[in-house]
Amino acid sequence: MRFATQLLSSRAFAQLHNDVSTSNLGHAYMLTSSDVGAIEELALLFACDIYCKHSLCMEDDCADCRKVLSFGHSDVHHIYKNADKKSITVDVISKMIDISMLTSYEGSTKMFIVHEADLMLPQAQNKLLKTLEEPTPNVCIVLLVSNPATLLSTIKSRVRSIALDYFEPAVIKDMLTGDPKRIAIAVNCADGSLTRATDILGDDVYISQFEKVVQMLCRLKKSKDIALISSMDIFDKDKILTTLSIMEIVMRDFMLINLGDDNLAVSLGIVDEVKDTASTYSIESISVIIDKINQARQKLAVNCITANVIENLLFSFLEVRYKCQ
Repeated sequence: MRFATQLLSSRAFAQLHNDVSTSNLGHAYMLTSSDVGAIEELALLFACDIYCKHSLCMEDDCADCRKVLSFGHSDVHHIYKNADKKSITVDVISKMIDISMLTSYEGSTKMFIVHEADLMLPQAQNKLLKTLEEPTPNVCIVLLVSNPATLLSTIKSRVRSIALDYFEPAVIKDMLTGDPKRIAIAVNCADGSLTRATDILGDDVYISQFEKVVQMLCRLKKSKDIALISSMDIFDKDKILTTLSIMEIVMRDFMLINLGDDNLAVSLGIVDEVKDTASTYSIESISVIIDKINQARQKLAVNCITANVIENLLFSFLEVRYKCQ
């Protein structure tokens, strides 16, 4: 497991472990996080905690943990969206309920982990609701949810909701190995997500794009620079949204630099140049520019011409920086 150490130390796991250790296991849980990979592993750790006879040892020679982690435990069922669809239909939930009625094979509890549970169609949710209202004994249903707003309020009221907190940069950094510059970028751009940090670390395209955005902002000093800068490949149609997100991250870091924080990903070996550029932006101007970046996203969403949006955005960087000096 990629994130076992971090998850075992999380508040979310502590809540789950408390229910197991006090024999107060709920009939249904909703684990929520935008970090899909992390909550999937959290659900597996929860299952290990329930079935392991050695207090969640997670050792290779522990048959219980090994079966759970290899998706081979006969009492742990994984429920996914339909292979040919983008949702979880009522047929999937009906089959899950039928299986839940059967006797457990290896223990006293039968567990169902519903992946991407927020993709359940309304009919599927209503079918599940009936089971939650009249729980089957010795059955534990775990819903993995990125967007709780998509679930019926009646479902949410009948489950124990546990949110996985965002992870601090120091925690994410300790998890990663490799080039310090790439680690710094991954930590800085992960927004507290363990999965996103590991994905970025191994993504050469993203790392290169991040470096180009930093260099572009350092070169943007006068209006005559805009024509050359706006032709960079980071503003290609398939890269522009990622570029805007990176620009927002870098501007946030410029703010931190101005507040005295030097431990930033944007240095990338050109510390002095980045610090000099950051010093040309006031705190007020950075706040306005971040708003301008969000406006650019909205314009692109309604199919405004990309070149015009970028040119206007870059001009606004210069204008706001000058006005707010």
